[in-house]
Order: sequence, then structure tokens, then C-alpha cells
Amino acid sequence: MLMKWRIRGMPSLKYQLQKEDYYRVLSFDGGGIRGILITILLCRLAEQCPEVFENTDLFVGSSSGSFIALALASGIPPGDVVELFSYKNAKKTFGNPRPYYFFKPKYSNKPLKKLLHDIFPSTLRLKDLPKHVVVPSFKLYSPKTDRWEPAFFNNFPSSDNAEETVINVALASSAAPIYFPSHKRYIDGGVVSKNPDMAAISFAAGKCGAGAKLEDVVHLSFGTGWNPMKIKRDTSNWGLLQWMYSLLPGPSNPKLPLLSIVTEGDVDSDMFVSGHLLHERYLRINPRLHEKVVLDDYRKIPELIDLANNVDLGPAIQFIKRYWQNSLQRLEPIG
Repeated sequence: MLMKWRIRGMPSLKYQLQKEDYYRVLSFDGGGIRGILITILLCRLAEQCPEVFENTDLFVGSSSGSFIALALASGIPPGDVVELFSYKNAKKTFGNPRPYYFFKPKYSNKPLKKLLHDIFPSTLRLKDLPKHVVVPSFKLYSPKTDRWEPAFFNNFPSSDNAEETVINVALASSAAPIYFPSHKRYIDGGVVSKNPDMAAISFAAGKCGAGAKLEDVVHLSFGTGWNPMKIKRDTSNWGLLQWMYSLLPGPSNPKLPLLSIVTEGDVDSDMFVSGHLLHERYLRINPRLHEKVVLDDYRKIPELIDLANNVDLGPAIQFIKRYWQNSLQRLEPIG
């Protein structure tokens, strides 16, 4: 049974970054049930470096990674965040697919809504969170601009969506097309940024967010595992059908080629650019999977837990000790 957590509001003080210190960011990829990988890694890190979450300035998560970011920004300990991705809860969410989903989403989002209501108070809003958070999504229609556009839910002072409830934000960022219904005209954040590293850096160093100097930003990024996807066949004569649905899927050949490319293709590019921007102040943890694991295959959760428990966290622990443990009081009030 998940516990609801009482969240203390963020003080209405203006802060400036101490010159000698860092602005610390944790980010979490989307990936459906593969989010269990991240939560187990976080629990292991918490045992070795218990100060890591308290000393983090910004949490960023896309799709199922938004659940993790929102929970940690709320002050919920990682041990309870694991329950969001437990076999029991994943089976409730993905255990009853519609047999034919050509004209309707594969799953109802009612079990997911209940799960989120079990951990987050229904009235909790982004502005109430004691830590800063950024959650990507995609808005299918904006009356303000009369077009579709990416959306970045956040609780920085300049935000125009900090009044949104945490539950609505989580549902908006995890509404994966085909799998779940859209939520209030929003669909999955993975369409914009399955790996939210660049969004994280933009809000850490940009005027829309913290406005820290780029050289002060340190970033620990968590993926949900990877395996080498490829299309070796000649695609020069492919039409709509072949790009939308593969008749010859395999361990490394996506069943839905175009959707897989759209949602997976930016993961490596964001990692590449983030590494070049931050250099040694950027570290990504993304273990290789033993086999392909789709976002709704909850039966693979025991294998993912075993994989997460065997990941070498030595580099991450050294990274945290170098950048997270130097000063407990990093921010000073202005005025």
C-alpha cells in the first residue's frame, strides 16, 4: 500500500547560487515498466550516498520518468518510489489490454490514475513542491498559439503551468500514443524528449529556470536500459504500412519502426550533446538490456530488478561524492 505524503510548500524566497558551488540535476528517462531499473538504482545509491536527493536542486523526468522526478521533488523516499513500478502495480496497469486496439488505446488509464492518487494528494500542485521539477509533454492543440507544441511543466518562478496538479502532469507526460488515452490534449513526453537531458540543462542554465552558469551545472542522468535496435533491410521502397508496422519484427527489429525511431532516436543524441556541453560534469547511467523489453511487458520486471542490482555503481558514487558532498548550504537568500 502506497502512502500519501504531506508536502511542505516551497518558501517564497529568491536565491542565488554560491559562486564556488554547483547546481545539481538528476534526470530520468521514460520507458514504461523499465522505470523499475532507475528506482532500484536510486535505492542502491541512497544507501551509499544518502544526501544525494536532499542536495539535488532540480529533478527532471519524461513519461514514466516523470513519476520518479515528481515523487523525489515531493520529498518521497526512493524506497516508496519503487512501488510505483512493482510487479503488482504494473500488472494492474498493463494486465488487461484490449484485444483489438486499432480504434482505441490498448489500455485504460484508470488503474494508472488510481496508482497516482495512492501516492500523491489529489490537490498537490507543482508550485507546492519543495524542490524544482521539469516534466516534458506534448500538447496537441494550444488555443493560445493555434497549433501543437511541446510543453515543459515546471515550478520555476516564470512558469505558466505551476498551478497544474502533480497527478495531471504525470498523466500528461505518460500518455503514450497507442497505449494510453491522451490526457487533456497532452500526449507522452517521450514524443518530445524520452531522454530529457537537454531539457534539464536548458532549465538549469536558462533564464526560464534557475539561470545558473553552465560551468556550475552538474548532471547525473538515468536511462531505462538499452539494446541495439536496427533496421538492416533496404527501406528505400518502404511506404506507409512498412514504416508504421513491421511484418518481420525481431529482437533488434522494432515492431513499430516509425514510432520506435521517434521515441528512441533522441536518446543518444541528447546524451551526445549533454556530454559535450558539460564535459566531466555529466554522467549517464544506462545499462544494456539482455533482451528487448517493451514498455508494457510487466513480466520482465523480475529480470530488470536483477539487472539493476548488478549494475556497477562505482562511477556514479564517485561522481556524487565529487559534486554532491562539498557543501550542504548551497543557496543563499537574496535580501
